[in-house]
Amino acid sequence: LYGECSYEGTNVSLPGIMTGVELLVLAGRLPTQCAIFVVEADPLRLRLAMQLHDYSVLIDSGRGVFLDARDLAAALRDFFTDHPGYDFPRTLFTGALRAPARVAELQRRFESAGEAALQAQGAALVGVVERLGQWSFGGVPAAPRIALVSVDQRLESLEQGRRLARGLSALGAAHAVCLPETPERCHVVAGLLAIESIEADLVLSVNVGVERWRALLPEDLPIGAIMLGAEAAAKSVI
Repeated sequence: LYGECSYEGTNVSLPGIMTGVELLVLAGRLPTQCAIFVVEADPLRLRLAMQLHDYSVLIDSGRGVFLDARDLAAALRDFFTDHPGYDFPRTLFTGALRAPARVAELQRRFESAGEAALQAQGAALVGVVERLGQWSFGGVPAAPRIALVSVDQRLESLEQGRRLARGLSALGAAHAVCLPETPERCHVVAGLLAIESIEADLVLSVNVGVERWRALLPEDLPIGAIMLGAEAAAKSVI
């Protein structure tokens, strides 16, 4: 079941709780930064599944997200208002729903409702960019507050980020870390919120070019990019 789900870096959606086991199977196949959005219209069906299966780990980690299909636009809007650091789920897994027309309708409905989610996320992005834009900087102090951020979900990139975070801790540096290790830290909004939370004097970006952040941050806030292997040779570090 879902044998193709071995890739990295995307949230997915399920058209209902189905038998209840599909959510657990997907969670076991996908990386830990990937969330599964379950779109269910029947509360009794969802309650029964929760009685038969233990989803507590998925819920606590933010990987299991349950949305009310009866008003999907409102459910998505509310979720992304509260959790703007999630990536929007772009892949729909249909399980036993093989009828092409039914699958196409489910995909169309989710994408249509997703406009509300992306508007909520966009509002969060604009808000944090505007707040950051009010900062002023007089240069990097001797003991800067450092924000270590990334949106690169590759395993080697995550490990590099963890090593850098351990190094900052060993140095006793004041720092905030936002790596896409969990679903709520995958979108660029999450990185900006981390920068804001520590009032960073310096931003270090892991395997994401400076240009990804530059337009979103004050022009005098220093940004450095730390790249992997061949990417380091191809990109300048500012």
